Amino acid sequence: MKITKRLIINAIGSLIMGFGISLLLAISRGTDTITLFFLGIQQHIAVELWLLALLFNIAIVCIVYFIDASKMGIGTFVNFLIVSLSFKIFPPVVMSWHFLNTDSLLLSIGFVLMAITTFSLGTGLYAASSLGSAALEALSIALAEKTKWSIQVYRMIFDASLVLMAIVLGVLPQYATLLSVLLVGPISQRIFLKVREVI
Repeated sequence: MKITKRLIINAIGSLIMGFGISLLLAISRGTDTITLFFLGIQQHIAVELWLLALLFNIAIVCIVYFIDASKMGIGTFVNFLIVSLSFKIFPPVVMSWHFLNTDSLLLSIGFVLMAITTFSLGTGLYAASSLGSAALEALSIALAEKTKWSIQVYRMIFDASLVLMAIVLGVLPQYATLLSVLLVGPISQRIFLKVREVI
């Protein structure tokens, strides 16, 4: 696959990821673990979400660079730049969709599943471009290869740590956070395989 095509797929996937997370924010039933941590920081520091995402990813990329820079690629940077900037574009739009923040549990769960599927679609697309892992994923891979622990173990540690820090900072996880931890991986993997078959 030509590099230009792969970059386009990566960029589209990253944009969809940002949109999916923005939907979760608008639904107000929890979000992915990283964004939950950002919301915790916002309880104490007036920093916009897109900037928190950018600074967080830059910090992770710097750590990965010193552990094993080969786990990153141009897609790593395209992904976190677009996802971070999408937090500046999408939330103001989707927050005005008041029907997403419903009192109906059934509708709320449906909207959450829609948002998680959207986020997973974006994750599967950017991964299919094979231009480098996302920052936190790259860190998990780099650490797994340096130790005896698996990538899955490190992801569990990172997710648990992010949720714990969010709680300490004053933001409690809701059911969408649990669903995102359980569903994003399997759904994005299926999308990744389907996309790889096509391209």
